[in-house]
Amino acid sequence: MEKKDLRDLSSSLRSLYNKGMESARKHNIEYAIEQLKQVVKKYPSFMDGRKQLRAAEIRKCESMGVVGKFIAKIKSSLFAAKIKPIINKKPLEAMALCEDALAVYLYNPVILTLLAEATVKAKAPYIAIDELEFIRTFCPKKESNLRRLAGLYKDVGEGMKHLATMQQVAALHPNNLAMEAELRAAAAVASMQSEWSNEDQVEEKRAEKASVDVGDKVLRAEDDIIKQIKIYEQELSAQESIDTRRKLAGLYHRVKRFDDAIKSYQHILSKLDTFDPAMDALIEKSQLAKYDEAIKVLMESDQPDKDKSIEEISKKRYQYRMDRATERVQRFPNDTQLRYELAIVYFEGGFIDNALEQFQYARRNPQRRVSCMMYLGKCFQAKGQLDMAVEQLEAAVGEMQVMDKEKMTAMYYLAEIYEAADNKEKALELFKEIYRVDVNFMDVSKRMEAFYNK
Repeated sequence: MEKKDLRDLSSSLRSLYNKGMESARKHNIEYAIEQLKQVVKKYPSFMDGRKQLRAAEIRKCESMGVVGKFIAKIKSSLFAAKIKPIINKKPLEAMALCEDALAVYLYNPVILTLLAEATVKAKAPYIAIDELEFIRTFCPKKESNLRRLAGLYKDVGEGMKHLATMQQVAALHPNNLAMEAELRAAAAVASMQSEWSNEDQVEEKRAEKASVDVGDKVLRAEDDIIKQIKIYEQELSAQESIDTRRKLAGLYHRVKRFDDAIKSYQHILSKLDTFDPAMDALIEKSQLAKYDEAIKVLMESDQPDKDKSIEEISKKRYQYRMDRATERVQRFPNDTQLRYELAIVYFEGGFIDNALEQFQYARRNPQRRVSCMMYLGKCFQAKGQLDMAVEQLEAAVGEMQVMDKEKMTAMYYLAEIYEAADNKEKALELFKEIYRVDVNFMDVSKRMEAFYNK
């Protein structure tokens, strides 16, 4: 089952989705859930709709009292008897029933697990992973869920995530020989899949410089791209096609015809019944590339006041990013991914209080939770609130199971704050731990050398 976006929906369903978003903005949560649920049941792989539906269901659950939650959970559990018998033969019907149950009460691991099973049968493992990850947010030590999730990560080729999840399972069984054997097997899978991935990346990089995937073939030279552009332009002069125009816009971008790319994307957006944040992001990508190209030309020129001109363009570039990110959040205030993107823009511009607010909101997104905690730590550090910065970064490091770049970055930030708080022993221990894994990470090598020389 392929993922769908707003362009793939019929006009009536786009209208219904828009109404659901409007209901959510007006805090009519029950209406929002009902409207968004209809869209998701019709198009289960419409991930933006699914995300907005879950956000509305979370708000509904947060407004319930203890007794209300207890009763709602019982009601939602009654659906399980109807769902289980049809998962194998009618997975789409089972998925629809699961959505009805989750609309009653979202935090039901039984229903979420059944939904994951149904989506796997429907060949949409990416949905199953989202649902099982959501269970992990409120049942972090539920071993059966962790094992299902680990298995899915293995099946889809996410070896490192498979290993990280199995490490979490292993933490539930310390000093267990059988568990250690499972961990070794998971590590072997992660290593193997990492090697495959690296080989694929090498091949991609070889072709990336002058290649474009246009859906039916790969173009490897600029002349080929220009020829394909002419073909698409002729097709569009004969008959309008959103798909062809989107491909054409992508090719315009690749040959640095940024204005034409922007115009094409804007044309597509004007044909949609509602605002599409994904299409808006493509417009932004081309506009930012246009700014970057202008800066590059200035840097290579002999213009006497080029530094001032570069600074002016950089300011315009940043303000454009801010305007786009702000408008997307205003249109979709419940979208935690858009909140996260706005928070990054605020943080990079030094608007720490604004960034802090947005990161706190975006933390509800399970995929962005740890990253938000890292940034929250940096925000508190910038405000001089070192104790709160330590709390956030310690929590972030604690949730990271694999010693990868993200975890080492969080540990580095935490060590910096320990240093600022005059806790040099803890800082040194973290720097040492990073150094043992990667001597070239940031400036850890210089720090260790300075320490031992001292």
